[in-house]
Amino acid sequence: MSSKKQTVKNRLRAVWLILAWVAGAAQAEQSWSLLTSVSYNNGDYIYDETIENYYFNLGVRYRAAKWTVSATLPFLTQQDNVGLVSGGNTVTNSGVGDLYVFGERALWKSYRKRSIVSLFGQLKVPHGLSTVNFSSQVMDAGIGINFRRSLGNYSIFSDIGYLSLGDPEGLEYSDPLSYGLGMGRFFLRRLISTSVYYKSYTQILNGIMPPKQLSLGISAKLTNQTNLSLYTSVGLSESSPDYGISFGLTRGL
Repeated sequence: MSSKKQTVKNRLRAVWLILAWVAGAAQAEQSWSLLTSVSYNNGDYIYDETIENYYFNLGVRYRAAKWTVSATLPFLTQQDNVGLVSGGNTVTNSGVGDLYVFGERALWKSYRKRSIVSLFGQLKVPHGLSTVNFSSQVMDAGIGINFRRSLGNYSIFSDIGYLSLGDPEGLEYSDPLSYGLGMGRFFLRRLISTSVYYKSYTQILNGIMPPKQLSLGISAKLTNQTNLSLYTSVGLSESSPDYGISFGLTRGL
């Protein structure tokens, strides 16, 4: 497979991880927390055959009264079926992905915190350890604003942001704007929550429709220190995974 096509897939994996984090951000615990999740997605993207990705994500998060910061490192296995139609073989590779750092700072809170406006930032840091192209070898950075509003047992949330994408050798990306909109519902005295979230980007590569994705999630608060979550997603463009599922565990330290 050409290095250009491989780099495109790396970028799409990065976008998918960002979406997964944004969809689960509202379930954050106080103080230090351990973040773990197991994820799977598949899609044919811009190819004729399916590519399957398996992730184990490990991270930590610290949350204070007005700000939150987290860091996550993905361990990946990819099953690449591209070329099977023309007589090729399935290729399976495993490796460590780039480090993802996310931060959020509350800018304004209304009475009883029913409405919150926050500034968020994200950073993808290449580690240079990959031997199977799971690292893009360039840094990406993003910044944006999100809004959350509680309405009894319901909540609405939206975000808009800007991504500065590093250009690997041989490729030139357009830096996209992103926007998202979602709604949540609490049950059983807020021990269980459900959510639906739509995320989209403006053009990144000429001739390829940018990522667009719809996610559905459910989260359960088992104890004051432990949350379980399950998210499924459906891709709405050729550069998004056709389908994805993620099971996460957050444990206070």
